[in-house]
Amino acid sequence: MRNLIEKQKIKPVAIAKFSKKKFLKDILEKEELFFNTITYFSKKENENHQFDQYEGINKIYQSNNVVDLKLFDRHFKVKDNGKPIKIRLSSNNYFTHICCFTFFTNEIIEINGERKVFDPQLFEFGNYFIVGIDINEILKIISSACEIDKNIFKWEISPVTYYDVKKINGDWNIFCKPLKYRYQNEIRVAIAINSNKEFKLKVSGIKKYFLDLISKNECINKIIDDVAIITKKPN
Repeated sequence: MRNLIEKQKIKPVAIAKFSKKKFLKDILEKEELFFNTITYFSKKENENHQFDQYEGINKIYQSNNVVDLKLFDRHFKVKDNGKPIKIRLSSNNYFTHICCFTFFTNEIIEINGERKVFDPQLFEFGNYFIVGIDINEILKIISSACEIDKNIFKWEISPVTYYDVKKINGDWNIFCKPLKYRYQNEIRVAIAINSNKEFKLKVSGIKKYFLDLISKNECINKIIDDVAIITKKPN
């Protein structure tokens, strides 16, 4: 798992989870990770930026580069409408559920003239977050939990790579996202199970690696004199 972190050009210094309070309390109190279906995230892009119409897509082609599309011995005529063609394939080889975390990195973010540790847009996932410092240990115990859970027959933990979808002609997967989501700095736990319902994974020992809940309203998020400050506002 260490190579997963060290290969990043921008160095992760902490891992965070933004979500609703109840799901974060499940991590801190029950040691359970909540997974939603990939199709859930792909169908709601119009509601807010938590959702992505490219989730679960396996191929992307530019309509101005394709005249005739062949899929499973069937031919489809393609019109150039200036939009990418998205292809979703159904197969047991693909993941079904994801759980998303965010990397806090050594990259300085400037928003409205202020230097911040993370982009406040991350609160679109929920009004609370938790932070863990020992990234490798957290990912290691999540991987171990996936390995022993009998419901999971495939899993992978990997950072997301962000692309300009207008320049893609070919493969796309669950660890790819459009450039507009770059601020999320995601690392994902993707699993495959035989269910189309929400799933909770028991991860024994995970709660000791995370600090207490911090809410959007009480959060200090800034960099002063090259010191990253993430904490609660004093009472």
